[in-house]
Amino acid sequence: MSAWWRAGDAGPAFDVGDGVGGASGDGEFRTMLERLPDSVTRYGRDGRLIYLNPAAERAGGVPIAVRLGTRPTELVPTSPRAREWETLLQDVFASGRERSTEWERRDPDGTSRWLHVQLVPEPDRSGVVTTVLVIGRDITPLKRAQQEIQRRAAYFRVLIENATDMVAILSGDGTVRYLSPSVTRILGYPPDGAVGRSALASVHRDDQDAVRRALAQAVSDPGATPRLTYRFRHADGSWRMIESLASNVLADPTVGGLVINSRDVTERSKLEEQLRQAQKLEAIGRLAGGVAHDFNNLLTVILGNSDFLKAELGPTDPRRAEIEEIQHAADRASGLTRQLLAFSRRQIVQPRPLEPRVVVTDLGKMLRRLIGENIELTLSHAEEADSVVMIDPGQLEQVIFNLCVNARDAMPAGGRLTIATDVADLGVADAARAGVTGEGRFATLTVTDTGVGMPPDVQARIFEPFFTTKDRGTGLGLATVYGIAKQAGGHVTVASEPGHGTTFVVYLPTVASQAPEAPAAAPDAPLGTETVLLVEDDAPVRATARRILEGRGYRVLEAASGSAALEVAGRGAEPIHLLMTDVVMPGMSGPEVVERMRALRPGIRVLYASGYTDDAIARYGVLAPGVLLLEKPFTMEGVARKVREALDTVA
Repeated sequence: MSAWWRAGDAGPAFDVGDGVGGASGDGEFRTMLERLPDSVTRYGRDGRLIYLNPAAERAGGVPIAVRLGTRPTELVPTSPRAREWETLLQDVFASGRERSTEWERRDPDGTSRWLHVQLVPEPDRSGVVTTVLVIGRDITPLKRAQQEIQRRAAYFRVLIENATDMVAILSGDGTVRYLSPSVTRILGYPPDGAVGRSALASVHRDDQDAVRRALAQAVSDPGATPRLTYRFRHADGSWRMIESLASNVLADPTVGGLVINSRDVTERSKLEEQLRQAQKLEAIGRLAGGVAHDFNNLLTVILGNSDFLKAELGPTDPRRAEIEEIQHAADRASGLTRQLLAFSRRQIVQPRPLEPRVVVTDLGKMLRRLIGENIELTLSHAEEADSVVMIDPGQLEQVIFNLCVNARDAMPAGGRLTIATDVADLGVADAARAGVTGEGRFATLTVTDTGVGMPPDVQARIFEPFFTTKDRGTGLGLATVYGIAKQAGGHVTVASEPGHGTTFVVYLPTVASQAPEAPAAAPDAPLGTETVLLVEDDAPVRATARRILEGRGYRVLEAASGSAALEVAGRGAEPIHLLMTDVVMPGMSGPEVVERMRALRPGIRVLYASGYTDDAIARYGVLAPGVLLLEKPFTMEGVARKVREALDTVA
């Protein structure tokens, strides 16, 4: 503290208390004191005020004449602050040490103000403190600024600590300096658990190079905000998919680091992967459906001509065995085609209400023979009365058989196979995670084995047709399961780890209905005399169908396309009783031919022929009521029965 108010060892050079100047220049010092914006006061050893400048008078709001010669407790007897002030003065007098503090006081108008107060002891030449000089500076603006900073800091601290995302601050070399509390909720770690460690410590080994490059980019280019997605180990040991955005705040002295905003996108990544997988399988399904369409045409010709040859041979002709072998091979090929169509959701099906638990129970004995004696089979069913689903019975059985065969092959040394049926009420989020469309009530068929399990790269491809990890088989088993589930409006999920078995869950939407009785077997079709207009773009198939129809007594008119069929119908006046048309044809589809034909020939009966359905006559392979379809590959008896049914049906 400067000593401009003291002069040598004789004590103060002037008496600011009574205003009588002493040494030369005292008037100048007095003028300085009176013009200072800071308050200046002086107290004697008895604690009484002996001087105050105008700034102090204005700050106190009490005239000089009233305050001079008083102690603080005399001026304001009831004030705890006055007693504190006298205690502080006594401490300075007794110790001879300079003290400073901050006071909060209120002006007469009630405004709160802050003062920084410095108490300076003034000893005489013997070292005894005779007076204490008090200098007060109004620091209200600074104090309010500090309070605003603290308020903002508390505000942003609350935001960060309650944010759903994680916020981390890293040093330039990637060392963790701060982690927001949300890391505990998202990743299971305490916020200070990773402080001082490298941010790469829990990043998946295969993703560390990408993270390292992103951090280096953020450091070298302050304007860059690299975004990346990587795998991060959860405290429980699992891997979570994390998306991060890095910002360079190294130049800001308040932060001095890289700010990393991160969020857990594991569920979103799973949904995106499901979408990509569904799109890929849908594309493969369209290809498989097209292949099956052409293949069914070939099989139709093979089976039809085999029937013709077989009909010309006597029952003891040795060549019948060869023809029957051809037919057997064609039947097997037809089964393969049906699997392709089931995967592509273009198979012709006849769904009806079924209870999955009843179907599983009925198949129990057969399944035990299928999987072998070294595998323990357990059937578990929830007691749900409304677990009825709408599905083709053969398809549901195919799903169960295929999943059980897959489980059996995964347990060559034996194990446990559990088949469980239940009902699940799925909300929108649950339905999205399960891969089904829309919320609601779903019957679940869960097949769990204790086999070898599958790594993630195999799980990503198991529903692809012809993909297999086995030395035998077609690779269509699980593809068929996937297609059937989708065709029924459901989905199938898989969970597996190498060495820990596999669980498949099939979701099927429930319906409020009971299973009808099985239909009676159809009788043999009689011969006919009507005229049939046959529309088929594949010449061998058309020739085969014509020969079958003419062999049953029908008169046949041919057309290789939809436009040709319309020309035939428009040329003559002779009656045409039945239009038998392929569904999928170039130029004009079967349903389009039917629509235009009915304008030319009202009341004409219609029979579609196809091994492949599209949205023109069906949605997901389920025929609309009243639509008759002859499935390819067809046989002589199959054509005869279906044509007769179409002709005899009341329009």
